[in-house]
Amino acid sequence: AARRMRAGQAEAEWRAALALDPRSADAWYLLGEIYLSTRNWPLGADAFQHLLRVSPATPHAHGDLATCLYQGGDRMGGGEAGTGA
Repeated sequence: AARRMRAGQAEAEWRAALALDPRSADAWYLLGEIYLSTRNWPLGADAFQHLLRVSPATPHAHGDLATCLYQGGDRMGGGEAGTGA
C-alpha cells in the first residue's frame, strides 16, 4: 500500500512537471517507468510513445514501450515497438 501511495505521489509530480514542460524527456521516461513498475500498461505505453516523440534515441524506450504494449495485449505492436520500427 505504501509503494502504491509513493507511486501515486511520484506520478502527480511528474504530471505537474509535464504541465510546465511537455517536451521533458526525463519526465516522460520517469512517468513511463512508474507505470511500468505498477503494471499500468496502457498509461505506460502512452508515456513511452510521448517520450519517443520528443527524444527518439532514448535508450531502452523502445523496449519499455514494447513491454507495455505486449503486456497490455497488443502482441503485434509490442514486437514492432521493440525493434524501433
